Amino acid sequence: DPGLPIARCTASGDLQITDEARLLFGRCPGKSSRHADSAEWLQLASRLEANLGSLNSELNAHVESGDAESAVAVLAQISERRLKPDVVTYTTLMKAGARSVSPSDVEQIVLSALQEKILVDIGFFSTALYAFARAGDLPRAERCVLIMRDARIVPDLACYNSLIHAASKAGQLHRVQHWLDQAEMSGLPMTGVCYASVLNACAKVADAEGAEAAASLWSMAVSAKWREQWIEAAVQKGSETDLAVSQIRSDLGYEKSAEQLRALQKTGLLRLTDLKNDPAKFFEAHRLLAHHAPKLGPGFWIRFTVHYNLFAGSVLAVGNDQQVAQLDDIQQKGLLGCFGLTEKLAGVNSGGVVKTTAEWDDASKEFVITSSDVGAHKNWISQGLVGELAVVVADLRVAGKRCGAHAFLMQLRKEGQPVPNVELGDMGRKTVGNDLDNAWIAFHGARIPHSALLNRYGDVQPGNGGTYISKAKGLTNMGMIGQRLFSGRVAVAWAALTFTRKLYDMTRQYSDRKKCWAPKGTSNLTSVPQLNHLYARADSNLAQLESFVGECERQLNDCLRKDEIPSVALQEAIACAKIVASETSIDLCFRLKQDVGSHALMGDTGFEQMDFLQACKFAEGDSRILMQKLARDRVKVSKAIGSSEEQRLTAELQAALKGGAQAWDENFDKVYDLAWHVVTRNIDTLCPGATLRLPCGLSKL
Repeated sequence: DPGLPIARCTASGDLQITDEARLLFGRCPGKSSRHADSAEWLQLASRLEANLGSLNSELNAHVESGDAESAVAVLAQISERRLKPDVVTYTTLMKAGARSVSPSDVEQIVLSALQEKILVDIGFFSTALYAFARAGDLPRAERCVLIMRDARIVPDLACYNSLIHAASKAGQLHRVQHWLDQAEMSGLPMTGVCYASVLNACAKVADAEGAEAAASLWSMAVSAKWREQWIEAAVQKGSETDLAVSQIRSDLGYEKSAEQLRALQKTGLLRLTDLKNDPAKFFEAHRLLAHHAPKLGPGFWIRFTVHYNLFAGSVLAVGNDQQVAQLDDIQQKGLLGCFGLTEKLAGVNSGGVVKTTAEWDDASKEFVITSSDVGAHKNWISQGLVGELAVVVADLRVAGKRCGAHAFLMQLRKEGQPVPNVELGDMGRKTVGNDLDNAWIAFHGARIPHSALLNRYGDVQPGNGGTYISKAKGLTNMGMIGQRLFSGRVAVAWAALTFTRKLYDMTRQYSDRKKCWAPKGTSNLTSVPQLNHLYARADSNLAQLESFVGECERQLNDCLRKDEIPSVALQEAIACAKIVASETSIDLCFRLKQDVGSHALMGDTGFEQMDFLQACKFAEGDSRILMQKLARDRVKVSKAIGSSEEQRLTAELQAALKGGAQAWDENFDKVYDLAWHVVTRNIDTLCPGATLRLPCGLSKL
């Protein structure tokens, strides 16, 4: 320090080392002082003029000893001497905050340091996160991470440990999982401290329902080996090497793309029965695949979810024990399946009403599958050109009576060729995802055996023309097949959010490096105000929606394990999750594309795969169709629910509909406005936070 007295000349002419120098040397590397932390040395440090380093040391010593009064006195000295606190000063203050100061005060220290343009570092933020974690203040911890990213500082393992610990103390299992995922995706080596926080979160859950979710979460936490194999490692089976997610390619034809799924399936890392037995792993596998979507596009992800959720999931939902047991053989052989519900004139919008018929032939003990006309052709059937098997939804007719839509497990292809009386065609080239085959399928009297009917809840008894038997009161085959829409909507919601999070991360890495002209030297693209603000807004929106979708998943997992239909409230929340995740993702990625400049025109940036989100928009129920259902369900309820604006829109639509059904179309703007209020109400109920803006894709014409 300039001006520090090193020695003084005595009357005899000798040089005497000053106490100030002794203190300085005692703090230098390679030197030592037996009394560096004694009261005598602290008092000596306080006499040093204009020496912030010594005052910081004294401040830290008082904080460590818990002497708040003396620490405050040191702060007063810093102020009196007109010294500007540095990052060490602020970090030391936050260390004190972790012990006695409220989380709001710690947050104010962080904001003050940034306002004073202090050159903060990873230790500064790590200390703040530790303080929030000790207090169990998850919202402030997550806000701190947003500030940290704005300062272009990458969280380290200590930061993630604190976030996981904060979520654990708050009892929010889905956020524990989220930050565990983020840490692992960052390539950081996970330690026992992280997993101990997960265990603590599990221990906090007292109710049985929560305990089951906690057990599932803990199972995922300790399965780091599974995650590593799923993402990176190839599993050896003799001389055969099976494929892992990181090795998947999208620049192949659909036949070779299908071979990739066969290989991935045969690893057995994700069982076809995991949707019921281990739903947390099922959804995690979908998220990890979606993490690669900005590179791969939507093709392989859709192929994967059609096989595991729609095809195998339908067998799990409505198949008998023997039919479910076939899934193990299907997986071992690497066979693929598709799901034949949607028709040219029927599908989700028709409420599952289909025109394809399955007529029972009592003489041959077979079902005859027929497309009544071109409108009954199955449409947009993913994996339909390569799959050997199909779950086909058709209107069952027994002895001239209609029994409603039922599912049939049938062979679609034998020795590479369609089975007799089945016609297949290609839907054509798409903007993205051309590594996925999408087929139209026509049935011209295709015959399938009695055993093809997935008959857990309904069957046909042969003899006397056949008799339909309902096996479970109040449950229908179509009702249970509908569960695949619920699990599919959660998977699609996660896919949209994961794609968006990854695209923003990739773009942020670019904009941090991209130098731009500035009046004084150079700056980077991230510092452009509108882009910097967009990054912060996206982080906030995504964090809230990840919490919301995570809560929907947690509740749905419980239903899946118990073979129960979700409650009406959960069904509504899942529809809201699918709408808001896909539409907000489209909005955020569109805005990012507008503000990042010519980078968005370049290949391999992820922007060329943005139609992945378009697929999310209409998969498992188009956003507009789901919103109409939300609004229709709402106007059927007479009691006051939601905000005053929601109640006003409901009353106006109820009054308009008294004039006839045409009023629904005439007031379509109000219909969608009401639906959006239902969406935001569901989010605020499960995961309150900042009010979400209406996404651009849902804005008024």
